This record gives sequence, structure tokens and C-alpha cells, in this order.
Amino acid sequence: MNWMKNRFTGFAIALITILSLNSCAYQDPEVASFEGIEVISMEDKLAEIDINFSMSNPNKHQIKLKEAEFDVMVNNTYLGKAVLMEPLTLPKDGVYPVKMHMQMQMDKSIAEVAVSLGIAVLMNNVNMKVTGEAKGSMGWLSKTIDIEHKEHIDWEDLQEFAQ
Repeated sequence: MNWMKNRFTGFAIALITILSLNSCAYQDPEVASFEGIEVISMEDKLAEIDINFSMSNPNKHQIKLKEAEFDVMVNNTYLGKAVLMEPLTLPKDGVYPVKMHMQMQMDKSIAEVAVSLGIAVLMNNVNMKVTGEAKGSMGWLSKTIDIEHKEHIDWEDLQEFAQ
């Protein structure tokens, strides 16, 4: 009889563990829209920027974004690598505005970026692509999220890079 009790206890613990891990799994948040870039400061090839966009969190818990590193391209011209400077929290269950405070190591000088963007503006064809990884956590559960987002944007959103 004791062996039966031990088996039942083991089964119950396994079932509870599986159910609790299932309820903790989360879906990747998604970028809903891009709202623009604010340049805080720029010196040589190093820029401090805020990237503004809306993000959808389909989960029933908030997600804390601890680390992020993105490659930023405009019309297949590599601008540089942006790294998250401050963690941020994405509220639960909905679409929310997000401001990511980042430091960007520019690959080209400001003059070179201005020439590349000038051609895109003349053709009225400015497309931004952001790829990379972000590390988020929901409670004790941590996950790395692959980011790949493309969007046609207005020249005004990038104008500060060319000044």
C-alpha cells in the first residue's frame, strides 16, 4: 500500500510541475509600429538615441527587457549596432508605446549616412530594418527573443541622423 501512495505522490508532483510550467510559458512580444528615433547626442560615430515604437504583449504577465542588441539598416545601408542602456518593462496583455534608450555605434560617419539617406529621400523610399536579439524575463522565466522588423518610414523620423 505504501508503494501505491509513493507512486500517486510522484504522479501528482509531476502533473503539478507540468501544469505550472505550461502556465508560465510565454509568447514572444511583437513590434506593432515604429514611431521614430530621437537623437539625444552624437559624437563622432557614437550616438545616444531613443527608439520609439509600439509593442504588443499577448501575455498575462509583464515582461522586463534586460538586454537588447540590434543591427540597424536603412535601405540596405548598415547604420550601426544599437545596445539597450536601461532595462524597460512591457505591461501585460495589450499594445503599449515603448521608448528604448540605446547607445549606437555608427558604422559610417554622419556625412556618409547623409549621402545614403539622401538618395532614399529623393526616391521617396526609406525602409528601415532592425535585426538582433533581446533578453526578457517574466518572473523567474527568462528567454532570448529574436527580433527582425522591417518598416517603411517617413524621412522626418530619420532626419536628425543627416543633420
